Amino acid sequence: MSEFTPDTHSHLGDIEKTTKFYINHSRVMGSSHYAQARLLRGRNNWWTIPLTIIGVLVTVFPIIIARVDPEGEISLLFIFATLLGASALAGASIQAYLGYDARAGAHELAAGEYSRIRRAMEIFLCEAFDNERERFVAFRHLIELCVLCSSMSPEVDRKFIIFYQAKYAKRQDQSDACKP
Repeated sequence: MSEFTPDTHSHLGDIEKTTKFYINHSRVMGSSHYAQARLLRGRNNWWTIPLTIIGVLVTVFPIIIARVDPEGEISLLFIFATLLGASALAGASIQAYLGYDARAGAHELAAGEYSRIRRAMEIFLCEAFDNERERFVAFRHLIELCVLCSSMSPEVDRKFIIFYQAKYAKRQDQSDACKP
């Protein structure tokens, strides 16, 4: 850790302006992660409903065959039921492979972490510090948290980031934390 002097950390510029930039960045990324999680949960549901229907059909179909043809001469229907079962198993395997539910959970965790960091930065803007070095150390810690969150979180679809950047562009220099 290097010593704090204005010369050694001049690349960070104005602390308040940089903090507001990261507040907006956290707001955009948190919203983008929540949107990505909603999309993945929807895809998971899209797979779950047909697989459930096929599973019910596979379960009920042999019972229907047994009632229609007690001697078991309708082998074509039995083959069809077997194919339905195989497709349900394949669909369940694809769903497990794609891991929509786990990926959505990871995006929700990242969104929550961005929200926590954003709130900490808003509080930082309102705090009074005894000296400039103490203020800078707290500032650097918050920036490191944001960078760590960015590096550890899953990738978000670019369309969500662009959408939320446009939505929150007017709020870049605003912070509600210090309002009574």
